[in-house]
Amino acid sequence: MKHACSSPRSIALRPLLSLDNAFNETDVEAFITRVDSASASERSHVVFSIEPKIDGISVSLRYEEGALVWAATRGDGVRGDEITEAIKGVAGVPMRLVGEDVPDLIEIRGELCMPHEVCVYSFLCPI
Repeated sequence: MKHACSSPRSIALRPLLSLDNAFNETDVEAFITRVDSASASERSHVVFSIEPKIDGISVSLRYEEGALVWAATRGDGVRGDEITEAIKGVAGVPMRLVGEDVPDLIEIRGELCMPHEVCVYSFLCPI
């Protein structure tokens, strides 16, 4: 099946799991079990953070030796659209990680959001 987007499909180092719709404690526990199963083979240390729901675009950013080398959307959790060139224009996304403890390889997951005012302005006043 051909993907509707012109961006090439790309594969994340690890699946980008999603909580989906959790309406009760059982749903959250099921998600934690999926995360534990996905990370058990690598003996990864998983840390959760809880934040207010913001609807945006889930992305994964891969840095090698501190330099941004790859960016992709969440897609189905394994394969997403490669957006490396587009991400370079997003304010707040560093092109290079700095510090003493920057790992050789790291993938950082996050949510890209556009404030409502910018979205409305972009729609009404396209470039």
